[in-house]
Amino acid sequence: MGRLTGGVAHDFNNLLTVVIGGLDMILRSPRTPARAALAEAALAAGRRGERLTRQLLAFSRRQELKLETVAVRGLIDQVEPLVRRVVGEARELSLHCAPDVGACRLDAAQFEAALLNLVVNASDAVVDGGAIRIEADRAELPKARSSTRPPAPMSG
Repeated sequence: MGRLTGGVAHDFNNLLTVVIGGLDMILRSPRTPARAALAEAALAAGRRGERLTRQLLAFSRRQELKLETVAVRGLIDQVEPLVRRVVGEARELSLHCAPDVGACRLDAAQFEAALLNLVVNASDAVVDGGAIRIEADRAELPKARSSTRPPAPMSG
């Protein structure tokens, strides 16, 4: 399964390289506001695809997560258009981020994939006319009992 995932991710990455390169060239040429908005949206989707490819490659090679400090609100805002498409027009979607939600150390691709998976599951569970709410707020986790234990490896 890991080899198959790695092969798909490699091929997908090759396609994304061409798409992102072309969009980058379009954005550098003289443009209209509408064309610029479409190209920027497509480029953002291509960048999300790059992160997905890294996630697939990490799974196929059992690589560690790429942890970085990320503004949670910005990450949710970035994935919102995709989440809205998943939910569709038959269900209401609301997103609420506390003003002080701040940043978190995480793997952005894993976070986006987990959020998208939760929304897909919620969308399947909620009848048409229902509502899905995504909420982000600050929370303090309890201190770990042992800080010497390494994180558990990801399983596939």
